[in-house]
Amino acid sequence: MGASFWARVEITMGTLVLVMGSFLPSVDSANILYVAFISVESHKITYEPLLEALAARGHQVTELSPHASSRHVPNLTRILTMDVKELLDKHNPDYRLLEKKPGYDNPRRPSDLIGLGCNLTYDLPQVQAVLQQRYDLVLLPPMVNSCAAGFIYKLNTSLVLLSLVQGTEWVLSPVGGVLNTASTDSSFWHRLKNIWTKIVFSYYDSAHKEMSAKLYRDKLGDPTLPSVNTILANASLVLSSGHFSLNTPRQYFPDVVDVGALHCHSPKPLPAVSDFQKKNQLMLG
Repeated sequence: MGASFWARVEITMGTLVLVMGSFLPSVDSANILYVAFISVESHKITYEPLLEALAARGHQVTELSPHASSRHVPNLTRILTMDVKELLDKHNPDYRLLEKKPGYDNPRRPSDLIGLGCNLTYDLPQVQAVLQQRYDLVLLPPMVNSCAAGFIYKLNTSLVLLSLVQGTEWVLSPVGGVLNTASTDSSFWHRLKNIWTKIVFSYYDSAHKEMSAKLYRDKLGDPTLPSVNTILANASLVLSSGHFSLNTPRQYFPDVVDVGALHCHSPKPLPAVSDFQKKNQLMLG
């Protein structure tokens, strides 16, 4: 057999490999960042399964938060920021967010503590290093993390907000939610009460966001950075920790999706009665 024969074989095999390769499914891996300057354990329980699921699908996930974990998850990198509990214990117990103390009824006082935590977080070298990386998507829980809005803006990428409670700032005024005690019913009277509650809360919320904007403009050295509301309003999607089975129907905007029970795992089969008796030394009958 001559050289021309083998040349034709090589061409045929190369064409066959090219054709077969075209039928293989393509896999796109995204570089995803989760940012939470201020966070507590109850927040972690809600968002951690989402990050692990994204990592399991082949995405490169980075978690920038105060939560350390000894458990290794492939494709998930954890960057530790600060110890929130240590911050609460160190700076005047009256500021503790988890205990009601005399004088705690002023919502601006927790803002001072959150501002201190954000200030310390911005100064960490590992946090500054994240700004030098490129990400395809950023996940941000906006509750108590308004000060991270400027940080997100500097990354210049797509933003998805993860609401750790049912209902968000965008829809609380017409339908009610965790930040007010008004009903979630859709009657005119209930909507009116919810709107009034939203107006009162906005007075305190605006002060916190003004403080947050000043902080990230100073820390990032850019006085032209937009306001917190402007940055958050450009989010592509809002994931809300609610579910239609938990409340009356809510008139959400198209970019708000309920993901309640996201942190719940699939149920495991119950053990056999005999095994249960042996393990717990109980006599049933």
